[in-house]
Amino acid sequence: MNIIEFIAGPVSIAVAAIGLISGVIFIINPAFLQRLNKLLNKHSFILERIQQALDRETNTDAWVIRHHKIVGLLIAILSALIVFEVIQSRANYLIVFAVLGFLLGLVLMAKPVALQKLTQLLNKKLFVVEGAQKVLDQEITTDEWIVSKSKLIGVAVIILALVILLQLVKR
Repeated sequence: MNIIEFIAGPVSIAVAAIGLISGVIFIINPAFLQRLNKLLNKHSFILERIQQALDRETNTDAWVIRHHKIVGLLIAILSALIVFEVIQSRANYLIVFAVLGFLLGLVLMAKPVALQKLTQLLNKKLFVVEGAQKVLDQEITTDEWIVSKSKLIGVAVIILALVILLQLVKR
């Protein structure tokens, strides 16, 4: 038994226990979570600078194109490592994705303009989904959303905690 297995058992049990308790609280008394959240918010640090950085729009495409040789080489190397790992584990269904990643890295190294056109097309067509945009535009805080969906979240947390416990029992 190595150190990771030694630590993983008790940590998994603790995570599952916390998950079961919080799941029950989500279902039975979501107002308690609101009070706890307000209490913790009073004593936590302000995330305003982090939030501003997250809200700032950045264009990673230009950076990737400017550093295409390094990025392409990293993608190719990591994908090659994945290919070798997949071959050793005999998970042949994953090899297609690893090979595609390797080819993507090579294309990025050699001809980044080809990928630039593809990303522009994908940014226009794929990632602007009207339903998702409506959800993003709503003025609802995360806390309000969690309380409004507390029963569903509670059930999901309990199920995940039970899955962790079942995995531990199977060992």
